[in-house]
Amino acid sequence: MRIFSTRFLFLVSLLLIFVSNVQSLPNATLFDLYTSTNGGSWGDFTNWNPGVFPCDTWVGVSCSTDIMGNPIWDIDLESNGLDGVIPNSFYSGDSELLEIYFSANPNLRGIIQTEIGRFDELEVLDLDSTGLIGTLPSEVGNLDMLTRLNVAYSSLSGQLPTELGDVTSLERLLLNENDFNGTIPTEIANLALLEELDISGNVDLDYPMPDLSSMAALTVLRARDLGYFGP
Repeated sequence: MRIFSTRFLFLVSLLLIFVSNVQSLPNATLFDLYTSTNGGSWGDFTNWNPGVFPCDTWVGVSCSTDIMGNPIWDIDLESNGLDGVIPNSFYSGDSELLEIYFSANPNLRGIIQTEIGRFDELEVLDLDSTGLIGTLPSEVGNLDMLTRLNVAYSSLSGQLPTELGDVTSLERLLLNENDFNGTIPTEIANLALLEELDISGNVDLDYPMPDLSSMAALTVLRARDLGYFGP
């Protein structure tokens, strides 16, 4: 009976920690995203209201907990008519994000801010088919848990950061149909778990390709329509 009581109290403590942490999450951080992307015109904005508890209530928002009982959030607003920019508060808030799906929102504009690197538990960053511009910040190299990075069909430019090679958890890296330039970082060969790499359609991205022979997991490689073809 004592063991049962101890376990029960432990579970209750975890629950209280979770509720406390979730309630401390500023709804304003998420609601800033709503207001800055014209939420009233989204395809679906069910329950996006500061007075409503967001976890598993606001459409596209779900949450779980880590082993310490801290909340981890998933945001899936794919193809939902976001029109505007991702606000600064989204990157600087107190929340921890596990998955971000903003793909197929062509009117989602602005840049990927350097603060993206603070989401050290992020596993999925899907920004495919958006209107984002600017560079892919080197801080993506801090995303130690990231398994999928998809920025295809956007308007990103500049050189690919060598720090991509630090994200050794990556399984899918989709950089195609952007305006990246310069050379392809040799550090990409460090991605031993990478199964799919697509860099096609970056006409200012130069060959030669780095040696990828050590990437045993790589089964899909797309590299058409690049710049200079080396010998």
